[in-house]
Amino acid sequence: MLYFFFDFLKSQIGWTLNLIMAHVLFWIYGFGDLKTYGYKDTINPEIGNIPSGPQGSGVVVVSLSLMIAMTVVWFQKLCTHRVGKGKDIGIADDDTDHVDDDHLD
Repeated sequence: MLYFFFDFLKSQIGWTLNLIMAHVLFWIYGFGDLKTYGYKDTINPEIGNIPSGPQGSGVVVVSLSLMIAMTVVWFQKLCTHRVGKGKDIGIADDDTDHVDDDHLD
């Protein structure tokens, strides 16, 4: 089981970093504004704008949507991962679409 997980992380490092960054963005920016201001259209007198809410900056909705999308994609890739898939990169032995340098005239 541990080998499976490490093999998955090795072969899907890009999607794993996307997942981590999406969670970092939501928990720092989206959740911070949601916790401080709530999700309502109230003008912040200190800044003079609406930091959150339907007419606000959109940081809560956008970062939450990004986090949910990346979590769903990452778990989908985890559930369909096959061990050793990361080793199967390159040209197959029976692939005839490539040019072999030894047979050039």
